[in-house]
Amino acid sequence: ATTYLQSSRLQEALTEVNRALSLDPNYGQAFYIRANIEWNLKQTPLALGDLGKAISLDENGTFYYFRASIYEVKGEWRRALNDLLKADKLYPDQPHTKFALSRLYHRLLEPKAALLYINAAIKLEPKNPALYEQRSQIYRTMMDYELSVADDSKAIEYAKEPPLNSLSNRIRYYRATKKFDLALKDQNRIIS
Repeated sequence: ATTYLQSSRLQEALTEVNRALSLDPNYGQAFYIRANIEWNLKQTPLALGDLGKAISLDENGTFYYFRASIYEVKGEWRRALNDLLKADKLYPDQPHTKFALSRLYHRLLEPKAALLYINAAIKLEPKNPALYEQRSQIYRTMMDYELSVADDSKAIEYAKEPPLNSLSNRIRYYRATKKFDLALKDQNRIIS
């Protein structure tokens, strides 16, 4: 079923996973796989139902993380946050979970909590440019523009291709602080 899912043969994947569940109706991983198939088929209520069954059979951080992702897409941020906190408790060393928690807390206008989780993610993955971009946004929300631009600079340093958002944010900062040569340097980088 997983191979069919990964090759976008969704109906065949569904047939196989249903066969697996007919052989073992308490196989949590099969419900998780079926939820993935249903999500790809845009059957969100069925996917959420199967994730609930998977979690009830096997409390697994990956299952909570996936359900949180669906809740976040639906704009149900508190439900997403609750599932992410459970995922983080089960698997505490996952930078992607801490990044997602930071993003949600930032969305919920709780920048101190967002900062706590993004700092934890950076400790786990110190050269990930996306983490610095996220922390830069939090610092901007907190109106700490110098720390924000420092993180934009880190994101630019660690990225293979400089993130345009980080360059644009840094340009605005340089203009506001009358560092026009630096602003022009970044603008030329965007143009090139």
